[in-house]
Amino acid sequence: MTTESTPATRRMRNATLGWMAVLAFNVLVLINRGGVSSRSLLFSALMLIPLLLPLRGILQGDRRTYAWANLCIVPYIIYGIVAATSNPGSRWSAFALLGGGIGLFAALVGYLRASRS
Repeated sequence: MTTESTPATRRMRNATLGWMAVLAFNVLVLINRGGVSSRSLLFSALMLIPLLLPLRGILQGDRRTYAWANLCIVPYIIYGIVAATSNPGSRWSAFALLGGGIGLFAALVGYLRASRS
C-alpha cells in the first residue's frame, strides 16, 4: 500500500535514502579501516544486508516498510556502541555509525508522521 506523494513525503523519502547511503558508507569505512581483506569484505556485505531488505518498499513509499525498517537499524546501533566502547582507535568511526543509525531512525519516523492520513 503506497501513500500519495506530497512534498513532505518526498522530502522524507529522500532523507531516508540519504541516511541509508550515509550509514552504508560508514559501515564500509569502519569495517575496512584496517585494510581491505576478503574477511572484511564478507563482513561488510553481511552488515549491509539489513539496509537492503527494506529498500524496495522504501522506494515504493510503502508505510508498512517504513514501520518495520526501524528494526533493521538495531545491528548498526549495537555495533556502533560496542566499537565505540571497546576499540579506542575506531571510536570516531563508531560514533559516525551511531549518528547514521540515529539519523536513519529519525528519517523513517519523519516519513511515517508526514504520510499519516
